[in-house]
Formats: sequence, structure tokens, C-alpha cells
Amino acid sequence: MQEPIWREIEESIAFHMIDVGTDKEAKEALLAFWGEPFMMALENRGEHVPRYLIHVKSQSELISRLQDIFVRCRLKTG
Repeated sequence: MQEPIWREIEESIAFHMIDVGTDKEAKEALLAFWGEPFMMALENRGEHVPRYLIHVKSQSELISRLQDIFVRCRLKTG
């Protein structure tokens, strides 16, 4: 398993993309949106966490968009 790559991105999302099956082109993702109404505050901690995680299947059109964001962010330094 590869280590996560943490990057600041312009979009108000966070996602975790994984390879599924033996075909490297087959990807799925867990997608979270930041901001209301998609976030919730943890009481007494001042932290915000995603309220919903969306499972994006490999045949979704969103996968290619997330791959574009991943490649663009991976090329950033630091």
C-alpha cells in the first residue's frame, strides 16, 4: 500500500483514490466535500470533519476529474 500524498488543493474537496482489481486503470475513490452543509463540528474540540463520504465507482465520470486533480497536485513541490 502506498503512503498518502497530502497536498493543499484549490477545490473544496478531499479524496482518497485507490486501484481496484489488477487493472491499474481501474480506480475508485472516497470523496468528501468541505464546508456547509457537508461538514460537522466536533463538540468541545473546535474541529470540523466530513459529514458524508461519497463512494465513487470506477465507471463514474468523476474518476477522470479526480485523476486530473491528483496528477496536478502530485506535481506540486512541498
